[in-house]
Amino acid sequence: MKLLNLDNLQRENQDELYDLTEKIFVFNKSSFAINRRKYKVSREEEMRLDIISENIYGTPDFVDFLCNLNNIKNPLSVREGMIIYFVPETVIEQFRPELKDRTNVREEISNDRKKTKIDPKREKFKKQKSESLPPSVTKKDFNPVKFKDGKVIIGNGVFGS
Repeated sequence: MKLLNLDNLQRENQDELYDLTEKIFVFNKSSFAINRRKYKVSREEEMRLDIISENIYGTPDFVDFLCNLNNIKNPLSVREGMIIYFVPETVIEQFRPELKDRTNVREEISNDRKKTKIDPKREKFKKQKSESLPPSVTKKDFNPVKFKDGKVIIGNGVFGS
């Protein structure tokens, strides 16, 4: 079985790597309304979208398309009596995005509202050299725990003792 969507997602010059953020299916509402057909799943076809694809298209290569078209997340959930929608093979290309329409999913779902906001007062505070940092913050790194003459001394660097 050859999954056509994987061919679309394969990265150039990298045989084993796929770009899973690439959009591979566009629901074409008008084409679906005009060309849709119904297929009733028989007992022998339960959990077997490859057989259903073979019966509809003559090849198991359209499993990924049938999953996308019918919003099937888990092919094992296909049961007897379920209605599977399909379109003629000649219409399938209308459901694949054109190269110019193939947007990166990461760009599509990214959200500027989730960017970290910078507090202008905090930035001003950091830039002012006249104000000192709180006493719990030191300017140099130190180890507050020391061993001297068999004794453990805690806080030597902070309190200067």
